Amino acid sequence: MQRLLLVLTLAALAACNGREAVEVPLDQLVAQQAAYDGRTVVAVGTLRSHPDPQHYWIEDDGYNRVELAWADDLAPHLGRRLAVRGLFRYDPDEGRRIDVEYLALSP
Repeated sequence: MQRLLLVLTLAALAACNGREAVEVPLDQLVAQQAAYDGRTVVAVGTLRSHPDPQHYWIEDDGYNRVELAWADDLAPHLGRRLAVRGLFRYDPDEGRRIDVEYLALSP
């Protein structure tokens, strides 16, 4: 049942805004970051943060991390698994970031 909910969530995220998105696990996104730069992705991970300066990221069990840029307050979701959809950016000096268009809780 949880697998079905995840598939449905990812399908809804991928269809958002009519632009094609690629579903990609965080370990693959990290390993091939330059290949995904400028592409719309859907990724799933646990939300973490750091207070100084305040920033948020999602990570998997292997500590593969991608920062999230999102206008709304993410603090209520700390420690929860999120599926996020957005434009992936990679810069060797600034790191990896997803400019989030949409997010949802993930099983």
